[in-house]
Amino acid sequence: MSTYCLPQFVYGKIIANGNDISGFRVVGNTPALTEEDYHNFVTATFSGQVFGIKNLLPSYGLTEADSLGRRVLFQIEKSIVPDKRRGPFPIRRGVIVSQEVFNNFSTLQIVKEINEYKFNREYSSYETLPFLCIKTEKRTLPSNKTSDLNKYNKMLLYILDALFSSKSVLVVTKNPDPFFRIALMDIVMSLLPSSLQKQFSFNTNIYEPLNQVNFKIMFIQSKFVNFSEKVIDIDFFSNLDYKLTSPYTKYLFSLITQSKISFKELANYCKKILVDAKFDEHHSVLLYRELSKIIQNR
Repeated sequence: MSTYCLPQFVYGKIIANGNDISGFRVVGNTPALTEEDYHNFVTATFSGQVFGIKNLLPSYGLTEADSLGRRVLFQIEKSIVPDKRRGPFPIRRGVIVSQEVFNNFSTLQIVKEINEYKFNREYSSYETLPFLCIKTEKRTLPSNKTSDLNKYNKMLLYILDALFSSKSVLVVTKNPDPFFRIALMDIVMSLLPSSLQKQFSFNTNIYEPLNQVNFKIMFIQSKFVNFSEKVIDIDFFSNLDYKLTSPYTKYLFSLITQSKISFKELANYCKKILVDAKFDEHHSVLLYRELSKIIQNR
């Protein structure tokens, strides 16, 4: 069993006797990193403007936070302690996670672990926060033979495919469950080598204006938005509407449909790809070649 202790921060408002005395700021953090670090993490996790706090849905996201490759797993909720003047407000927690943690835990596992530590409460002054320590015996990933996510398997390949040709992908679904959305992202991320996993980012619920948020995959409730990149509606997904274009995802599709390899098995092979890749067509070819060698030598 592995145990990891992770620094965290909370971004919200300091409320004293019901009054906002700070405006939005970091109201608490683990003193393991600098003030500049936490400023960068807050900026990286911006998820758009919420017009009407009643419309705020609990959401989670993952993003690369800085040039050092540190990543932030974050969650946003409606504050349970309101500002007396303006009412409830978005409160955000970020947890800094290393690649080593993702080698041993799925994102959903980490989320469920950190949810044991409540952060949505009153902050009447700035607070020093403890490390969040998580421990899980084994990384788990649903198999496409047994998972309730089975019907989404082909669609997940199209989302992965779009990453190689678009700056961002907007995923539309009316299913508001953030754990469902995280589970989908875990499967997509598992089909990437570690070099691309570090660049992978998502947000389970973003708000407009979309040009001010920066995630590789973004979920939203309605497709009637102003967005110039790829949009995939998974509630009305049809294989006829989307065509795979990258060599890597075409090869994955052939392995699943012709060789009958499960997503779980594929994930184990993808871990062995050591190419330092980027999300573009050229590296898609390199990934295809590397994975084909691994499959042939299994």
